[in-house]
Amino acid sequence: MDESITGRLLEKISKSCREKYIAEITKSGALSREEAEAVFYFQINGCLALNRLLVRGKRSDWVKIQNAVDSFIKAGMAQFTS
Repeated sequence: MDESITGRLLEKISKSCREKYIAEITKSGALSREEAEAVFYFQINGCLALNRLLVRGKRSDWVKIQNAVDSFIKAGMAQFTS
């Protein structure tokens, strides 16, 4: 991935998804808006970092890794959206 586009990519993702994401995970009342926004940025930056690692390493087991990370995220999010 071209590092020069990383900031623009994250900004576009943020503009298109942030408000819906925050609304969804604050609905239960478990997180404040500020906490939900922090979780949002943590998740998108973590996903970007993992993609960089997997693309650079040309890993053959990326599907297994992706599934593990997805399960981790879903389990954590379940604590705030149930």
